[in-house]
Amino acid sequence: MRQVLIVAVVTAAAVLTGCGTVPSTHRGVAVAALRVGVAEYDLGDTAFQDPPWSGRAEIAAQVHYPADLPGPAPLIIQLHGQAAHCAIDALEAGWPCPPGVRPVPSYRGYDYLGEALARRGFVVVPISANGLNARLGTAAERAHLLNTHLALWRRLAADGTGPLADAFVETRTGHQVTPRFRGRCPA
Repeated sequence: MRQVLIVAVVTAAAVLTGCGTVPSTHRGVAVAALRVGVAEYDLGDTAFQDPPWSGRAEIAAQVHYPADLPGPAPLIIQLHGQAAHCAIDALEAGWPCPPGVRPVPSYRGYDYLGEALARRGFVVVPISANGLNARLGTAAERAHLLNTHLALWRRLAADGTGPLADAFVETRTGHQVTPRFRGRCPA
């Protein structure tokens, strides 16, 4: 129950950042029927650093987005709870995971919600936080990670530049894709 409440609060907070409303129809097509694109970005396992903390974490996420919506779309950033970070049974794994050991894709646990919301016109970004989970990151560190992702999205939406500009890979095929996020929220 606590995780559901946290997801709801984080989701609501991200939606209420001023992106406007989502139309119920677009050119006569119900928004709930929009085609959904799914991509990922991964800027590296050590791309995030919180200044008071000496460790590093990843900047990686999956993105569910309305592939056919031509105008602005509200952005939702989701952050999963504390969970195992590497696919081995040991807390001593550290971060990044040891060679040959895959990170646990906890952020993928929201795929069902991301797809449902993208069909309704939202851009939904569940982010990975395994590097923080490796050391039981604090709420302040988790907030800084959220704000870092928001800053990347603001830059991408504002002028189409920044680290996310060419970072999207189609989840199913692994091919680079260029979804049209410039001019979408948050600006």
